[in-house]
Amino acid sequence: MPTRIVLPTNDLAFKKIFTDIEHADIIAAFINDFTDLNVTPNQIRILNPYSIKTYQQQIAEKVRDYPDLQTGDLRWIAHDAVIAIIETADVTIEMQLAPDAEFLKRAHYYLADVYAANYNHQPTTESRFKPLKPVWSINILGYRLFDDDLAYRTTTNYVDQTHLPLEPPLFRFGFFELTKPTTDPRLAAWQRFFTTGLVATDAPPYLRRAATIIEYHNLLPEERKMIDAAEKALAIWESTLYTAKLAAEAEGIALGEARGIELGEARGIELGEARGIELGESKEAHRIAKAMLQDGLDTELIARFTNLPIAEIRQLA
Repeated sequence: MPTRIVLPTNDLAFKKIFTDIEHADIIAAFINDFTDLNVTPNQIRILNPYSIKTYQQQIAEKVRDYPDLQTGDLRWIAHDAVIAIIETADVTIEMQLAPDAEFLKRAHYYLADVYAANYNHQPTTESRFKPLKPVWSINILGYRLFDDDLAYRTTTNYVDQTHLPLEPPLFRFGFFELTKPTTDPRLAAWQRFFTTGLVATDAPPYLRRAATIIEYHNLLPEERKMIDAAEKALAIWESTLYTAKLAAEAEGIALGEARGIELGEARGIELGEARGIELGESKEAHRIAKAMLQDGLDTELIARFTNLPIAEIRQLA
């Protein structure tokens, strides 16, 4: 029976790999492949360690804090890991799959937040600034951010307009765009893993182990339940959007023909698409909930992925 592939871009899978200290060898190898830090596994310390219970709580808090969160939005929940390399540097790892106008601001905020945290951890009898460690921000992107063919780039922050570098550089950024090909064999291996969940037989041992960790049969029952719910909801959501798009196009064309020059075909398609998606989302939210109920999922989990009130879900049973 073929192994079921769970993509490492899945939020749970990503955190399971990159925020579990048991996988320090994989984390260290990833950092070394993308930076010049040259760290060893025993130097790794996880500042936001993974467990299925903390992950479930994080999802619940996001749904609570963002009541308008929809099923499809769960795909874009931030994939972040914060790693301290003892006495050397701190590292943040973020995965952003969809274009986001605020992404660069958020990346700067995360980096600055980690950097500033060290200030409060220093003894008051000593200079709090001297021990501040450099911070690397490694960002894995599922879209094109830069208008060139460079798959991976690094940048260093300078001091105001003088362009005088701090030694060592305190803020370092790395941007890895998965949609662009790369000739670097290490980066190409990571790129294949992130986009397909697969690794070659001759891939480095740490990558082969990463793939094994998130194989479906190796996940905990609670993890498989979360993976199943997320993937099912996402598949239904994408199908809903596609169906709504087709209906919207047809309705938009009809509306454009009816109103002719007044609105024009383009405006009609725009109005039709908006109306079709609006109607489709409401109808499909109930269909998703019914399907998940039939699969035996509890109402609280269904509410997280459909944004429907629990009382309304119970009426569908």
